[in-house]
Amino acid sequence: MKHILAIALLVFAVIASPYADASRLYSSLKDEPVGKARMTWALLDLYDATLYADGQTWDPAKPYVLELTYLRKLNPSRVASVATEEMQRLGLKDTTAAESWRKQMTEWFGPITNGTKLAAIRNADGSTSFIKNGSTYLGTITDPRFGQHFFAIWLSSKSQRPDLARELTNRQNS
Repeated sequence: MKHILAIALLVFAVIASPYADASRLYSSLKDEPVGKARMTWALLDLYDATLYADGQTWDPAKPYVLELTYLRKLNPSRVASVATEEMQRLGLKDTTAAESWRKQMTEWFGPITNGTKLAAIRNADGSTSFIKNGSTYLGTITDPRFGQHFFAIWLSSKSQRPDLARELTNRQNS
């Protein structure tokens, strides 16, 4: 019986650890934003983006949080597909990984309505965790390539919206 309890506790610790780490990081970085920007497409406000980082200074090699607050109902499958297409446009060559990540994002994001908050957390180890509406842990993608390409959608000077990247990173030449 003791062995079963020990194994159950170990399994719980392994499963709960990414959530606890992501939740702690999310909470600790949410004090002051580095930058904020609104994404508009064809005169429609889609979401507000806010970047949080330690000391209000964004460093792509350190932990940070990118939070999107949606301003309208959107199809999560379409959101995941557009994100994946952008990741590929920005240099992701592994189509198998891209398809796997698209499916994972679609499953995790669930319904997106006006006011839905999705936070993507760049963890210290390069993995990316997602939290919905400030408290629901969605999961973690451990492959650092995901984070590199996913965050580039908003933070790279090569993104579709370099003006948004400049506003979020608070840099003249991001």
